Amino acid sequence: MKEFYGQMERHEIQQEVDRLQRELQLKKDQGMFSEIAILEQKLNLAKSYLIDPGTVKAGSIVSVKGYDEPFHISYTKGVFAWGNFEGETE
Repeated sequence: MKEFYGQMERHEIQQEVDRLQRELQLKKDQGMFSEIAILEQKLNLAKSYLIDPGTVKAGSIVSVKGYDEPFHISYTKGVFAWGNFEGETE
């Protein structure tokens, strides 16, 4: 398997998401809490590569998992978006 998600085909990324979900569930079942947060971050990053970049554009307002405030997108590059949460300046 390729090292970077940006070099993978969509089906390879989906396989990686599935693998990470299984590993995350295993760590939860084993009570390995120190590894859960790391796996959740890896899973979220992999899932970001499954989002169609054309659906997220500058000027859009989106929701972000784990946050209550809407996120205002200032600009994008590939699957990544920069901006700020409502009421924040950074």
